[in-house]
Amino acid sequence: MEENLIAEIEDNFIKYKDKIALVWNRQEITYNQLHSRTLETVDMLQKIGVNKNARILVSVEDAYDFIVIWIAIWMCNAIPIPIETKVTDNEIKYAMESGKCHFIISDRKVSSLTDDFVKHSDKIFLDYIYYETKYSSYDTKEDTALLFYTSGTTGMPKCVMFSHYAMYGNIVSLCKASKMNSDDTFLTPISPYLPASLATVVLPGLVLGATIIISGSALPGKLIRIIDEYKVTVFFAVPFVYKNMLIAMESREKSLFDSVNIWLTSSASMESEIYDKFYSQYNIFIHSIYCSSECGAITYNSSQNIDEIKMSVGMPLEGVYIKIIDENGKECKIDETGEIVVTGRNIFSGYYQKKDLTKQVHIGDWVKTGDLGSINQNGLLSLKGRISDTINIAGYLVNPTEVEKIILTHKDILDVLVYSESNKDGENIIAAKIVLKNRETPIEYGEFYKYCSKYLTEHKIPKRIEIVESISSGRYGKKKR
Repeated sequence: MEENLIAEIEDNFIKYKDKIALVWNRQEITYNQLHSRTLETVDMLQKIGVNKNARILVSVEDAYDFIVIWIAIWMCNAIPIPIETKVTDNEIKYAMESGKCHFIISDRKVSSLTDDFVKHSDKIFLDYIYYETKYSSYDTKEDTALLFYTSGTTGMPKCVMFSHYAMYGNIVSLCKASKMNSDDTFLTPISPYLPASLATVVLPGLVLGATIIISGSALPGKLIRIIDEYKVTVFFAVPFVYKNMLIAMESREKSLFDSVNIWLTSSASMESEIYDKFYSQYNIFIHSIYCSSECGAITYNSSQNIDEIKMSVGMPLEGVYIKIIDENGKECKIDETGEIVVTGRNIFSGYYQKKDLTKQVHIGDWVKTGDLGSINQNGLLSLKGRISDTINIAGYLVNPTEVEKIILTHKDILDVLVYSESNKDGENIIAAKIVLKNRETPIEYGEFYKYCSKYLTEHKIPKRIEIVESISSGRYGKKKR
């Protein structure tokens, strides 16, 4: 195999020409149809002046068009920059400026892009507005495959670069670890412009010559219908989708899910109760992929042991190496918590035009993830939260994720968000917003404190609780702390 994803995809256009490559909006697209549409798009890109290493911002809602444009950009040896379609005009302008994009292909006319800044023509590219910007330099590294924006925890989004070499390592190592193959049928409700969906479903599916179904909806009933109709074998979703599916699955025959061999999740952490219910009721193991914006796919949990499934994100992928370090950069002992650092072929090339920032996340050849974790004696990695979320209580560092996991074991609590606030004396304290399973069964603070004190030291116990209807979260279930 050539270590280039686009070469593999082009081979599959011929090898699997009559096979369904993509299902989107009830339309079944074969590899031959995908190939023809892609070649037409390559021709259009070349006509509008796309050159090698050109940076092209792509913000289109239609999954079929997005995938076609993506492959065509790669076939032109250019660089895609995917941007969510729901962002504001100013966010597109920021991405264009910081990424110094040469072209933009968008669903809409972006009012903040003035005529002084770009040239544009309506409906010149497929059904989208095409912009040609003022930038002329082609200063991206020769092997650059992808630029994307990471939201990060502080400051403006950063433009992350990945090489073709790293992208190949990410995709192939995950396929190998999870034992995906060309006979698989993938399903995800997650939009393909998100890196997690691209790296877990779209690119693995195309590289393997498998079938990819993008539902465009996270409604549990629709997902279950598709699983049954297409005999889906690989299902990828974020935790909140799994949580919603449990209710819908209870009214269906268990045999509906027999075709699925691999259940995958990443992004936000999954509640232990969800793992338990899928296993106890359906004998389903949900396997975690741990990844980061800068390090790509890092680990995969292939375990068939429910305890290991719940407590760990698994072992490093082939070509990836991890270790845990303390605040002084010294490697931690077994089961000791510290920052996760990563090295290997899957990691990023750096932040575009931000060399100083790139240096800040490196320790030699190792990249700091900003995640807290520990490695047990069997080499399994467990996540403990984000360094940026850590709360300082009178000199004690408290990981809110750890506290939330304990609180969620309470029989009357459905959801919780732990955070810090100041008391009347100006001191930092731990507080918690709590969602009850039954509003008719209130929880008193004294009983709550007594329960927490069994498992948490004094400085980790919330000193104030607030009963709320729901916890605010992002589009894919990550809590807004």
